Amino acid sequence: MRRHSSLRARFDYERSNLIERLDYAPSPETLELARQVLTVAPQHRGEASQVLLDRMAAELKVCPVKLHFKDQPQKHRRRNGRLTYKEYAYYEADGITIYNKTAVRQQYLASKSYLDTLVHEFLHHLDHRLLGLQHTFHTQGFYRRLADLMAKLQASGPGQLELFEAVTRSK
Repeated sequence: MRRHSSLRARFDYERSNLIERLDYAPSPETLELARQVLTVAPQHRGEASQVLLDRMAAELKVCPVKLHFKDQPQKHRRRNGRLTYKEYAYYEADGITIYNKTAVRQQYLASKSYLDTLVHEFLHHLDHRLLGLQHTFHTQGFYRRLADLMAKLQASGPGQLELFEAVTRSK
């Protein structure tokens, strides 16, 4: 574990690492909204994404999060002509900011990558609002919660979610 500047940060890191799943089963309507984010024309993702975020926040009983949708290339830096950094999205107290186009080629992001990024940032919101963490870290627990949530959102039928839960329980 890396060192943290405060006891609270260390506590949040350890707690985040221990929580691997969310007690959440998206409604069929939420599954349909996630599917819409994957299939809507890329320039209209912002509207569909905000509806999805609002629905998940309501189902999880947390305050909604504002989406700042940027239909522009990801912020990035180059050094000696090579890409050294790019920012997909970020979460702050005033909401989630997400970029809709790739950094270099300025093409629309692949639908799956876009949804993965959106849900990743929403999970930071859940860390604060649902789990009560002041600091949200990219721990193993965070990535397991992300995989759990993505699997639930991509369940296409009633049997797939149960199968996922059975497999994760057996581990």
